[in-house]
Amino acid sequence: RRMRLWIKEETEVGDPEEFMEMLVSRIEKIMSHESLDIYVNPTFLPAELQDRYDELWTEPRMNRVVRALADNGIAMEINAVRRIPSLAFIHRAKEEGVRFTFGTNNTGADDLFNPSYWLEAIDKCGLTPLDMWKPEKD
Repeated sequence: RRMRLWIKEETEVGDPEEFMEMLVSRIEKIMSHESLDIYVNPTFLPAELQDRYDELWTEPRMNRVVRALADNGIAMEINAVRRIPSLAFIHRAKEEGVRFTFGTNNTGADDLFNPSYWLEAIDKCGLTPLDMWKPEKD
């Protein structure tokens, strides 16, 4: 069934490990079957799991998502408002040649005035202009 992770009433977590397996499997399926350029709000977790982000986004799960991005040429958004994905996730994706974009989830005009997470990702993950996604020319 459809599940918008940011809407509590639409999200049933149940067992967190089973939920994460379902989430990663869905991400892999979407990335291999849909025509996408950018994966936005990447690695977002429902409110009840957000404090367990580093625990639940294990290395094998990160690897599966990064592999799906790399295999399908899909860029990963670095979200300044939600501060996702984690720096570990960004570093791993960079190593696999995944490209990046900067986003905010468009919650308001002030979003663009706090680029601190973007700057942190650039600095700590060694991002360069070559790591950034650019639209293909027709």
